[in-house]
Amino acid sequence: MWLIYLDNTLSVVELITGKLKKNINLLADYDPVSGEFSDNDGNEKIALGGLPIQTPVSPDGEYVVTANTLTATITIVDTETDTMSLSTWGACFRLRRSAV
Repeated sequence: MWLIYLDNTLSVVELITGKLKKNINLLADYDPVSGEFSDNDGNEKIALGGLPIQTPVSPDGEYVVTANTLTATITIVDTETDTMSLSTWGACFRLRRSAV
């Protein structure tokens, strides 16, 4: 049996207790009917990440960076507030073009 799991969230877990603190919805600002992005959650940022992978923490522990394969974007999360600091697709497209 094959199970295919596509997701659009990052989970924040308290490592000492193992308890889930929150889920960050990387597609909170996407309308699947219209295909448009807008600030649906009112945080003044546009979330546009789907299928996050490769999620390292910065050496100083201040940020988590994730590559989103479904949307070809990069998302940066502030670990102090557990909120998205930046989500962009331009960097991914530039990297992809330069690799060819």
